Amino acid sequence: MHLNDPHKETDFLTQLTDELVKEEQAVAHKISDISHQKIKDVMDELHADLPILEHAGFKLHSLEVELGVTPKIIPHFRVIEHPSPEQQRKILDDAKQKRLLHLMLSSLFKVSYLQHVLKIGDLEFHALKIEVCAIPKVHLIFR
Repeated sequence: MHLNDPHKETDFLTQLTDELVKEEQAVAHKISDISHQKIKDVMDELHADLPILEHAGFKLHSLEVELGVTPKIIPHFRVIEHPSPEQQRKILDDAKQKRLLHLMLSSLFKVSYLQHVLKIGDLEFHALKIEVCAIPKVHLIFR
């Protein structure tokens, strides 16, 4: 290729751009496949762990799935009972082999007591939700 030939330079750049776009699309497709599989795996794990969560005092009442660059699964829980601190420790100890379940239970136990502490006008505590993603977050919902 001669650098002085603008036609060949344009063809080379077009070809290079096309190849880069194809490579980016292939990588994005692989990431998307991994993300979708991971979402399915987490949802299957959550579904299997629902009896343990209910035993711990939390009932799943709705579920959000957010697809994007960083996908999220957002289960919404209602507090149906408050296990004693001893019961909470036992439940957490029993769940320590299940990383996601342990993380969710630990988070739910830590923030569920806030429903009694936080008072926001005439709003009443309604539910908790957890964003299961790269950086998990727990939200308290008042209505």
